[in-house]
Amino acid sequence: MGPMILPTADVEKHVAEVLAAPCPLIITTDQEQAEATAYIARGKKVLKFCESLYEPLIKQLKATIKQHQDEAKAKLAPLESRIAVVSQASIAYFTRQQDEARKKQEKENAKYDRKVEKAGPDAVLQPPPVVATPAKHINTEAGQVQFRTVKKFRIADESLIPAEYWVLDEVKIGKAVRAGITIPGVTAYEEKVMAAC
Repeated sequence: MGPMILPTADVEKHVAEVLAAPCPLIITTDQEQAEATAYIARGKKVLKFCESLYEPLIKQLKATIKQHQDEAKAKLAPLESRIAVVSQASIAYFTRQQDEARKKQEKENAKYDRKVEKAGPDAVLQPPPVVATPAKHINTEAGQVQFRTVKKFRIADESLIPAEYWVLDEVKIGKAVRAGITIPGVTAYEEKVMAAC
C-alpha cells in the first residue's frame, strides 16, 4: 500500500467552481429552466467526479480497517475464549452459593415457623437469623467484577409473536412496488426527481 493522498484541494477547487457559477433559484421562464437543468447536470457530474476521487482512498481505508479487525479478532480469540470459560465456572460457583444460602434461609424460616406454632401467636420471639448471601460485587487489583442477572430471549414459536414485534423490510417493499406489485397496506405513488444522464 502506498501513501494515502487526500484529494482535498482538487475537490475544493471543483466544488468552488460549481458553487460560484450563476444559477436561478426561482424559475419562471424556459431560459431559466434551461440554465437550472444545465447547472444541475454540471453539479451532479462534479459530485460524481469528486466522489470517484475519494473512492480509492475509502476502499483502501476499509480494507485496512477490515485487516486490523480480523487481526485483532484472531489475536484476542484465545483470551476471549478463556475468559468465557472462567466466567461460566465463576457464575456456576456463585449460583451454587446463592442456592445454598437460599436453602439455609428456608431452613431457618421453617425453624422459626415451628417455634411460633409451639409458643403461640402472642409469644415474642427473635426473628430467624438472616443467612449471608454471596457478594454480588468483588473488588480485585485489576478492577471490579459484578454478578448480575440480565434478561435474554430465544424464539420458541415465531407464529405466536404479536405483529407489533415484527419489523418491515422496506428494501423488499421498495423492490416490489417498483416491479408493479400491489401490497396490502402499502400505497404506491410517484414523485418527480431529476437525474443527470
